[in-house]
Amino acid sequence: MKNLLSLLFLFLAAITTSAQESVKLTANTEYAHLLEGIPNQKVYAYIELEGAKDNLQKERPPLNLAVVIDKSGSMGSENKLEYVKQACQIIIDNLEENDILSIVTYDTDVDVLKKAGKIENKEILKSKVKKLTPGSSTNLSEC
Repeated sequence: MKNLLSLLFLFLAAITTSAQESVKLTANTEYAHLLEGIPNQKVYAYIELEGAKDNLQKERPPLNLAVVIDKSGSMGSENKLEYVKQACQIIIDNLEENDILSIVTYDTDVDVLKKAGKIENKEILKSKVKKLTPGSSTNLSEC
């Protein structure tokens, strides 16, 4: 873990030096502590790298984004679905007024959580995503 964080900080230093702007790096791990003497411990890390804001404020074209979420039973292990839900909420927070979003979930069945369209209320949509729970098996052969 120390090696990974060291590499990230070196990367950050290289970017900051070349861009002459501030870059924000946030790194969190799933656990606050690791057990000593146990080799090959699996640890998930959430790493967020935010680049410097562009002073020119270029307008980007609207996005048309479809998010497909596997909510089968296997997504309940190791907090997989929780991480997916967090990522989806970050996507929702960062979409702009003219962006189009659709969200589809699947396990045994395929469900449309949000039809393609502009987001009318981000908080309501994030609440729907937050309520997702692992379902049954994955069965895409009948879709």
